[in-house]
Amino acid sequence: MSRVARTAGVVSVGGMAAAGLVLGHHLGYLLAFPDAAHRHRVLLETGHGYLAPLTNLVAVAFGAAIFASIVFGFVQGHRGWVSGAWARTWSRLFGVQAGGYVLMELVEQLATPGPADRLLRVLGVGLVVQAVVAAAGVLLIGFLNRAGRLAAEILAGPCPAARSTST
Repeated sequence: MSRVARTAGVVSVGGMAAAGLVLGHHLGYLLAFPDAAHRHRVLLETGHGYLAPLTNLVAVAFGAAIFASIVFGFVQGHRGWVSGAWARTWSRLFGVQAGGYVLMELVEQLATPGPADRLLRVLGVGLVVQAVVAAAGVLLIGFLNRAGRLAAEILAGPCPAARSTST
């Protein structure tokens, strides 16, 4: 694998994991606390003021992940993803997202102590959401890789065998 492909793969998975972590955090709280007023109060009480600036920063990482996923597919061409890449990519995304999510929630709990049942509720719902978001991230990376491979094929033009049969 070329250096460009390796770098694109790291940026793709890293940016997608960062975006997935923050998206999963938002969705987890949305599901754990469906009532908007209650959710807003819980977020204020648990020190989530950092979440808006973090979301903006992660949007940049997500953009880089999209670009890198396309570049990876473009550079890898027909080689694309090999067998087992989907599962490996999901395990990387979920590992980073779940680990980051648990760490965020534990730090928030230590900084603004609250009831343990609230933490358990948020962790239970949040980890399930992180697993689903990681799966969606894998699908998106795969789709973007395929788009990059198709772009490479289109720019390369028809293969020599196709050119000789069309004349």
